[in-house]
Amino acid sequence: MRVLDPDGMPPLNDVDGNRVSVDAPNAYWSYGTVSRTGIVHISGQVAWDEDGETVGEEDIARQAEKALEHFGTVLEAAGATPQDVLKVTAYVTDMDDVHKIAEVRHDFFDGHTPASSIVEVDSLYTDDLLVEIEGVAELPE
Repeated sequence: MRVLDPDGMPPLNDVDGNRVSVDAPNAYWSYGTVSRTGIVHISGQVAWDEDGETVGEEDIARQAEKALEHFGTVLEAAGATPQDVLKVTAYVTDMDDVHKIAEVRHDFFDGHTPASSIVEVDSLYTDDLLVEIEGVAELPE
C-alpha cells in the first residue's frame, strides 16, 4: 500500500490535535492510499486551507469547491483523475443544501458520473464545516 501525502494540503493532526506529517508515528490518518491492485481510497476532504482554517464559512458551494480541490490533489498524487473515480460519498450537515453543491460537483467531474451517495450528518470535524467528500478511484491502465 502506498500512502498519499501531496504538497499544499491542510495539516494533519494527531490524536491530541498536534500538527504532524503523514508518516509521523502518531499520525492516525492520511489523505489517501493506493492498493497494490491500483484502487485509490481518498479520505474525506473538507474546506480547509493550508493553515487548517475553514474556507467558505456558511457557503456550502464554496466549501464543496475547496473539498473537491483537495480531492483532485489527492487523485493527482495517486496518478488518477476525476474521470477515474468509481464512487464518491458526500457528507452534508443539511440535506436541503445538496442542490447548492450539484453544479460544483458537475464541473469537477466534467460529465463523469461515478456511483454516489449523499449522507446527512449532525456535524463534521468542526462546527463550521458543511460538507466532507470522500471517494474511491481506480488507477488508469
